[in-house]
Amino acid sequence: MIDDPRFKQGDARLKHREEFNRVVEEHLAKAPAEDWLELFRVEDIIAGPVNTI
Repeated sequence: MIDDPRFKQGDARLKHREEFNRVVEEHLAKAPAEDWLELFRVEDIIAGPVNTI
């Protein structure tokens, strides 16, 4: 994605947000949420689980 001009800049990502979201969702589905949260924690990326009621 980093080399894809549709996603390089914020305005381009916004214009192509449906495709951007699809690609990100497909990638995130490859591992459990706990794995992603640990990776984000190690990389100092603010993230947390979304709980349901």
